[in-house]
Amino acid sequence: MVAELSNELVARGHEVTLFGHPASDTRARLVSMPFEEGFIFDSFREHVHAAESLLHAAEFDVVHNHTVSAVTFDKHLDLPMITTVHGTTGRAMERPVYEYNKQARYISISYGQRRVGVQGMNWIENIYNGIDVDYFRPGPADGSRPYLLHMGALSRRKGTAEAVQIAQLAGMRLVLAGRPDPMDEEYLDKDVLPWVDGENVILANEVEGEERLALLQGATALLAPIQWDEPFGLVLVEAMACGVPVLACDRGSAQEVVADGVTGFVRPTWQELVEAVGRVDRLDRARCRERVVRHFRKDTMVDAYEALYARIA
Repeated sequence: MVAELSNELVARGHEVTLFGHPASDTRARLVSMPFEEGFIFDSFREHVHAAESLLHAAEFDVVHNHTVSAVTFDKHLDLPMITTVHGTTGRAMERPVYEYNKQARYISISYGQRRVGVQGMNWIENIYNGIDVDYFRPGPADGSRPYLLHMGALSRRKGTAEAVQIAQLAGMRLVLAGRPDPMDEEYLDKDVLPWVDGENVILANEVEGEERLALLQGATALLAPIQWDEPFGLVLVEAMACGVPVLACDRGSAQEVVADGVTGFVRPTWQELVEAVGRVDRLDRARCRERVVRHFRKDTMVDAYEALYARIA
């Protein structure tokens, strides 16, 4: 999302500085702190990174923050900063930051995100994430859709074990594509990996680029039996842009992102998604894409942020 936003802002003639990892591929001017090769980006390094970026604040008209750490500096800045909250404000480690800084200017990525966590925050706008709909597009119409797809972090909160059960009960092959969450190693070892046989349940690990796109394009449906209040779910939009319906549990932003009965099915429990698998063929895949183009395209997102920058600068 940050890449699409910053690159498009540059294309529109804005001077953009991106404070990010040195390996970032960006059209913006890139400023990075020295990073050790291969480390996990923890919150303490994020504090250092955010503090360094704000030393340059006098160079800018607006600061657009995408971290938790920089929120703590909001009261000390003499220029406007907006913060897009990409996660939840309710996690134990991060909640005190938002409680202390309720007055900062916050952007939600769904209205469902606002209902969970710290209440009374200064939400000044809701701007949905946008994707490149020219890249995420339907694949060749060969008529073969032989598998369900579960893509993203393989974890308890994403409902990976539930995805396996849905596929088995529906009698469908399942492809798991994503990075195993190291926090859920025991969960994956017990409830997911025993079912991976390379035939009925296939572990594709983390895939990128054209391989990832092809997996999305070829799926019967994307399974998202989420077990937490997902703030947005970018892969859901990417799948629908490829004409692939989404089957999701009714948590977080699911009903905002997926139009129930039109671009997929949203159900209270994962068990109810089993029956929905047999109904995806009744959905018009062209309408899946049409809704993404109408609500979740990159240009729509950038237009909204550009107007917001102008308003607060």
